[in-house]
Amino acid sequence: NNTETFYTTTGYYGDTVNLVLPETFVYSGHTFAGWATSYDRAAAGIIDYEEGAAYTIRTETPVEFYAVWTENEGGSNWWIWIVIGIGILLLILIIIIIIIVTRKKKKEKQKIASK
Repeated sequence: NNTETFYTTTGYYGDTVNLVLPETFVYSGHTFAGWATSYDRAAAGIIDYEEGAAYTIRTETPVEFYAVWTENEGGSNWWIWIVIGIGILLLILIIIIIIIVTRKKKKEKQKIASK
């Protein structure tokens, strides 16, 4: 989904809109590709205007421009962190089980030795 996080800019009749994405707006793991004239076109990755294009609005209704994003090389690897997290939790669980079993065996040996 190219518009999971999206930025829109709106203009009105006669306005000339400079289609520039603010530097402070970022979409992690993606690169800004250009502008689309609808959410659906942006979601499909269709670019209607390049970054920095000037567009003069010729309709009476406001026009919205949607940022189009492309996923960076290597894609999103959030799932790797989930797998690592699960692995760490399993390792901790195994260590706890080993500690519990070891303590139980020690207590049993002490109990037998004291008889």
